[in-house]
Amino acid sequence: MIKLNLGCGKDIKSGYVNLDIVDYGGNQIHDINTFPYPFPENHFDEIYASHVLEHIDNFNKTITELYRILKPNGIMIVYAPFFLNTKYFGDPDHKIPFSIRTFDNYEYIGNRKLKFYEKWKLNHRTNYETGVQFEVLE
Repeated sequence: MIKLNLGCGKDIKSGYVNLDIVDYGGNQIHDINTFPYPFPENHFDEIYASHVLEHIDNFNKTITELYRILKPNGIMIVYAPFFLNTKYFGDPDHKIPFSIRTFDNYEYIGNRKLKFYEKWKLNHRTNYETGVQFEVLE
């Protein structure tokens, strides 16, 4: 099983390709705002993106690229702060607001259908974050 830890920062995960723009000790350095990513199509069984996608320059291009490198039946797990969370506004590098509707237009990318498992969870009493998990069905 080949797994990608996208924008890993200092959270280096064993058993993953740990990718970040800065060399924090991961095994792959790449700017995720630069396309294409240095991986072939249908390469990863899992893509893990924790508090990364809210920092990107172009959401549509990034999601399309992630679908390209994710295998059919692969799983992508995304965590991002809810746009009404005070922590979202506390980081000046946040560019993409996430809400319960963020992934609604991404059920299909090209001819690939996605199956969503859990779109949101409540983290503590006031902190909402995305807990998107889906797999490519086709």
